[in-house]
Amino acid sequence: MKINMKTCLTIVVLIALSSSAFFVRLKSFENSDKRSIDEFVYYNMAKQMVKDIANYNTIPYGKELTSRGRPLPQYFFEPLFKHPPVFTLMAMLSMKAFGIKLVAAGYVSLLLGALMIPMIYLLGSLVYDNRTGLLAAIFLWMDPVSIMTSQKVWMDTPIAFFTLLSALFFVLGLKKNDWFFILSAVASGLAANTKYTGLLITFTIFIFAITYRRDLFKNSKFNFSLALPFLLLIPWFYWNFAVYGVNSIVEHNDFAGLLIKLSKAGRFLIPVLVIVVSGYFLYLKLKCDLRGNNEEKVCKKTEEIDGKNKLKVASYFLTAGIFYILLKKYVLNSIDFGYIPFTTWQGGILAHEPTIFYVGRLIEYFLIYIFAFASLFIFQSEEKQNAAFIRITATLILLFFIMWGNFQSRYVLSCVAFLLLLAANLIFELFDNIFKIKYRFARNLLISMLVLFITYAVLKVTYLNIELSFTNDMCYY
Repeated sequence: MKINMKTCLTIVVLIALSSSAFFVRLKSFENSDKRSIDEFVYYNMAKQMVKDIANYNTIPYGKELTSRGRPLPQYFFEPLFKHPPVFTLMAMLSMKAFGIKLVAAGYVSLLLGALMIPMIYLLGSLVYDNRTGLLAAIFLWMDPVSIMTSQKVWMDTPIAFFTLLSALFFVLGLKKNDWFFILSAVASGLAANTKYTGLLITFTIFIFAITYRRDLFKNSKFNFSLALPFLLLIPWFYWNFAVYGVNSIVEHNDFAGLLIKLSKAGRFLIPVLVIVVSGYFLYLKLKCDLRGNNEEKVCKKTEEIDGKNKLKVASYFLTAGIFYILLKKYVLNSIDFGYIPFTTWQGGILAHEPTIFYVGRLIEYFLIYIFAFASLFIFQSEEKQNAAFIRITATLILLFFIMWGNFQSRYVLSCVAFLLLLAANLIFELFDNIFKIKYRFARNLLISMLVLFITYAVLKVTYLNIELSFTNDMCYY
């Protein structure tokens, strides 16, 4: 198989982006002398597990902290840590390979964060095209949330990595071979065994199948892939049972907390899903009504196209209204070149932010997210099924963590890649539509405005990364 010059150049760019992301963030990690308590928690557990893999708890570290007078929650003294062990196991393997030191534990997030860059390219190329995948990879390379989170010994980057990997394998299953459904499920299982919220990608796949590809339920591999992530949690639940006994699942802090959060989120999400599903079936009915009988087919088809165009124009105005009413402050902050978003080491300060926090904060970090969130509201009459999967995944993960509360930007890292894919796709869609304009002056003016906007967004995020992201001097952001 011959590889053309364009492919070679793309590979070189992706290698450059990934390697520079790893080494620049590694330098930031090494130059920072401030660490969050969670980082020491995972480091100490991994260090314990190097000697005894069953020693998965924070009791020694908890005793050390209490001896200094620091109050701690009860789970610090439980015989088994509250989260599943995959992240700590990866940190343990890294420390076995590179030595018992904090930076060795940090390699896990640093490496997986860098590997997400070529992965988002592959997913973008499969769902949209090569240019969209490459632009999304560049955006992810400079995304502040991705940078700041990957510079921490936290589980959030591994969860985002496995979520993206699961999505990539799922799309490969749709386009190439259904055995990729099993690999997608394994990746989702690894995400879930890092933290239970890693199961969200399995739920989004299920919602996508119900909405767009009900034929998938006839595929035995696909059906098994929906159950496999839960089956992969059985060893962890058995470990809990062996330690805590018959009430282990109910009394397990993290699992019980997840159930409580899900019940609260359901009060909001169920009505939203009812509205969305009702709107979808209403659209299908209107679409059927517009088709009419054979004699009126051409006329009705024209009316249908006109109707879709009107809906799309209306959705642009709706999006502009939403941005003006709800997000004006955040957009203006992002446009202000000297503005640096608030970050802190003090816990709880961001917990009571408004519901719109994640949307506004992502825009403040990177102006490009305007295209991502606009894409969620713009009517897509001819959207490809695989593209709809990206939209569903970004929306459901974001909505879940909005309802979860306790706002921390690292929590939504799992949907960042999908949002940036939507942003890159909308940018090229805008360029394509502008190039169709017949009037040269209007065409050139709009192209210049769009190029200037993107250039400004890139310059601003570069400044913000230098002044904030690469300092690694924050815990809550």
